[in-house]
Amino acid sequence: MNACLETIRIQNRQLCNISYHNERLNRTREVLYDCNDELSLEEIITIPADLDNNIYKCRVIYDININTIEFQPYQIKPIHSIQLIEDNDIDYHYKWLDRTRFAEHLAKTKADDILIVKNGYLSDTSYANVAFFDGQKWFTPATPLLAGTCRQRLLDEDKIIAEALQIKDLKHFHFIKLLNAMLDWEESPMLELKILFSNW
Repeated sequence: MNACLETIRIQNRQLCNISYHNERLNRTREVLYDCNDELSLEEIITIPADLDNNIYKCRVIYDININTIEFQPYQIKPIHSIQLIEDNDIDYHYKWLDRTRFAEHLAKTKADDILIVKNGYLSDTSYANVAFFDGQKWFTPATPLLAGTCRQRLLDEDKIIAEALQIKDLKHFHFIKLLNAMLDWEESPMLELKILFSNW
């Protein structure tokens, strides 16, 4: 049975954005594994006593059951270059533990990360949703590979706008931010598009 993953930010010994993680975990268990019971991650996860107030990554691996809970220190990965990659067959609608397809793409590039174009539309990098700034507003692709928890929260807070975006639309934007459960909106750096993309 293919396992899935939730990655949760822990800061000041608190589980961040936990309602969105609960919603995704329970929806995934219902659709993929035919589970009708609802789990509460804050009741399942016990934060180890030796974790201080710094930022940690909590990885919850599950299928029908919660299989493994892991804790790791977290540091933002510096990104200096991104390569556009076309892949019309990639499927990451659910947050699968198996990330072989991403690893294969990354192995073929010298860039720090990739931005996948699927069926002509911009989607995600190998580990994050994205948002683009046109000088006034932030837009996120309406066609993500994975509808991330941070992305959904920012949409709910009207900080970003979902819109179908193609490569030709990149010329309208100046900056990009990477979004995921571990990257707080305020701390995710604004990266300049013309410098960042190696094949735009």
